[in-house]
Amino acid sequence: MAIFTPKLLLVSIAPGVSNQQKDGHYHWYYKRLSKEFDSQGYRSVIGKKMGALQGETWWEPILESRNGGHGFGPSKFREIVRNGALISQHLHRAPSGSATVCQFYDGSLHDISLLAYLAPLHPNIAFIFNFRPGKNWLDVLQRDRIVGRFLANRIHNAPQNVFFYAETSRLRDKISCLTGAVVHDYHVYSSQEFKAAKPRRDRRIDVAFAPKTEEELSWCESLLSLLGAEGALRSEVLIPSKLLTTLKKQEGGSGFSSIQVAPLSASSYKELLEDAKVLVLPYLKEYFALGSSGKINDAILSGAIPFLPKDSAPALQIRSAILRNQVTFSPSRLDETAEKLRRLISLDRPLNLEGEGVSFEDFSDDMRERSREVRESPLTWGGGWDSHSWIWVFILSPLLRERQTPARITKRIANWIYTQSSLIRRFGRFTSRLSAGFRVPPGGRKGT
Repeated sequence: MAIFTPKLLLVSIAPGVSNQQKDGHYHWYYKRLSKEFDSQGYRSVIGKKMGALQGETWWEPILESRNGGHGFGPSKFREIVRNGALISQHLHRAPSGSATVCQFYDGSLHDISLLAYLAPLHPNIAFIFNFRPGKNWLDVLQRDRIVGRFLANRIHNAPQNVFFYAETSRLRDKISCLTGAVVHDYHVYSSQEFKAAKPRRDRRIDVAFAPKTEEELSWCESLLSLLGAEGALRSEVLIPSKLLTTLKKQEGGSGFSSIQVAPLSASSYKELLEDAKVLVLPYLKEYFALGSSGKINDAILSGAIPFLPKDSAPALQIRSAILRNQVTFSPSRLDETAEKLRRLISLDRPLNLEGEGVSFEDFSDDMRERSREVRESPLTWGGGWDSHSWIWVFILSPLLRERQTPARITKRIANWIYTQSSLIRRFGRFTSRLSAGFRVPPGGRKGT
């Protein structure tokens, strides 16, 4: 007798995804989801429709989003209620017998309100919440006693159909320690599909660089200058358009054999990785102390060797300590880094990184397992969640802003009340006139 395996359907809550560049990482990430999951008219992504993405059919443009998903006040309150109701209707349209998973890939501080709204309404659906960006979450959980404890309690006592995730093991351990909750590893899969890796002898690019900031670009140029005489190596650099001006200002050229400006089309990006022997990922930004990147998996699955800072969170994805030492470097030790990079370029055979990359199958298998747990286990509710939890989270949302002191928060709330409430302003004018009638001028006579 054949075992019935329900079809996995994924709904990704992403109000702000449409604000991303059309050919950028987010576009590929959600489009890959659609390609794998979208069937029977059931959209895998739901977000607000924008002019730049008109004509796309891989999401359901039904959500409202103001200020990038942040904000406070009656309009934001109505937005959460409306979005929650629309998503609920969407979830009810899932075919019977399917395994449905609802994920918040960009699980921001504000999105926790929407999660708390939806999860109690759909106890048979698995909800995935990925803490992102991690630094914002740690700032709140560590800094603020009242709000940090409130959120930690809600996270720790989440219902059984809610699963929390972090993109790196470093962030996972920190949030788990602060909340006492089980936090899983989120599989930041490669958004591209790679087939058999091209042999190293057929790869035309010795080293490709992928800096994102001026600091990273300057570091890459310094490293390139140590690799040998100009022209000895074939190098390419992939930069965002904002750095193109920086390169053009340099006298005597940049030293790179070729310059490509991101975002590239999917085919051009795949071609670059499949032609590169080594992909240098500087990762000097503060974000990468906790955050991950899909490029490390793109490199591994394409057959290119990723080369990244040893102290960055993405480096911890490579479980083998021996392999990790071979493909990581200390940014401050340029001479040592250059020597290590030369050895990687000169390898006749690629390093055995098989099993270190995260594939889409790893992601889908994990989502399927979470759905199975929810469908097969009786639901038990934790003490920190009920049908009104989302309201309390929303009321405290002004406190969920990073780098906000209690004095600033109080001032923001007071300013909002004063500017938004005409009733309070009218009452203020009335009391001013009333008090003026009782003032006694210096001469002793009551004012008229």
